[in-house]
This record gives sequence, C-alpha cells and structure tokens, in this order.
Amino acid sequence: MLIKSYIAILFLISVFVAMFSMFEVLGRKNSETKVLIYRKIHRFNGVIFFVLYLVLTYLCLEFIVKTKTEPSARASLHSLLAISIIILLFLKISFIKRYTEFFKYVKGVGITLSVLAILTFSTSAGFYLLVSELGAFNLTQKITTETIASQFDLSQERNILRGKDLFTNKCSFCHDANSKNYSIGPGLKGLMKEKHLPVSKKPVTAENIITQLKTPLKDMPSFSYLSEEELKDLISYLNTI
Repeated sequence: MLIKSYIAILFLISVFVAMFSMFEVLGRKNSETKVLIYRKIHRFNGVIFFVLYLVLTYLCLEFIVKTKTEPSARASLHSLLAISIIILLFLKISFIKRYTEFFKYVKGVGITLSVLAILTFSTSAGFYLLVSELGAFNLTQKITTETIASQFDLSQERNILRGKDLFTNKCSFCHDANSKNYSIGPGLKGLMKEKHLPVSKKPVTAENIITQLKTPLKDMPSFSYLSEEELKDLISYLNTI
C-alpha cells in the first residue's frame, strides 16, 4: 500500500505540473520561446501522467482480482473519479488533435481533469497517508490482543458467522480454511493453535494477525480498510478452524 501511495504522490506532482504549464500557455501572455518550452513540458508531463495512471490502475485492478472483494463506498467513488479522468483526457486530446472547433473548451476540460485527479488521489493514497501519518504510524497498534479479548468472547456465534462470511469473501481465494496446504497463500487450518504465523514467523496472537492483515509481508494485499469489528469477527472465525 505504501509503494502505491508513493507512486500516487508522483501522479499528484504530475497533475500540478500539468496545471502550471497549461496556465502558462493558455492563461497569460508569454514570449513565443516560453510558450514553446511550456508546451513541451506539458506534453512530456502528459506522457508521465498517463504512464503513472496506467500503473496505478494496474495495481488497483490486481488488488481487486486477488481479494475478490466488493468495493467500499470510498473505493467506488475512487473508481468513478478514475474513469472520469481517462474520459476527460481523451476528450482533451481529441479537441486538440482532431476536433479543433472545440479547442476553446480545452482549458475547462484541463482544469476539470486536474481537479478530478486531485480528488482521486485524496480518496485513496491521500486518505491512507493521512490516517497512517504518512505511512509511519502503525494502524494496528491501538488494536491489541487485550482490547479484542476484553470487548467480546471469541466464541460468540454471531461473531464467528460474520467472520466466516468475511473469510469467504476476502480470504478464501488465497487461503484454504480446511487445510495447511499452500495455494496462493498458506492454508490456515489450526492457525490459532500454532506457535508461529506461517509467513512472518511471529507468535500467533490477535495483534500479530491484525498487523499481517493491515501491513502485510510479501505479496499479500493490505486489508487496512477493515474495521475493528470486522477484524474481531475474522479472528473469531480463525479461532474455530
């Protein structure tokens, strides 16, 4: 998640470069030499913008495919904004290259595109960096084994059933609950009875499981968006398999 956030920061910088160079070309009088320079900067930056957009799109789609999760409201908004960006980008290019009668709308399209790009960053990487204090704060440190155990009984049926649904929807694609065999990830049968977690080799505790879910090692996607209640439910279910 942190790597994707760093790429998103580069994407955001590219947005500001695009806005600045566009304003210099279309928003004020400059010498022909300066206009030519800013146009070249804008075009080169446009290529960088598009490449970063494709990389971020790939990472997001890879996450969805791996986890097979239903997008949250924030993720749905993020996706809608991202789709709007690519539509506006192609409109802008078509107004410049082919449908030149619409060139007068290029400035408005460019500004709208930039605003949507900033909002797209804010709903994903911006949100993550904000709640994690620029990635330095461990999002799991306030949710300890003791707080989970004190707030409810891990054997309560309602928590186990909710946890089973969570596991089926978000974890079963990579982890088998009925064996210890590896598929994409290790099988988790009897996990809570083991001494060490299969990947991190840390002691099997609720706290360490939450750490693995929120800031995973290796190729496992992050589930930092899970609520405290969902984490409790998931651990309740893991306690039964």
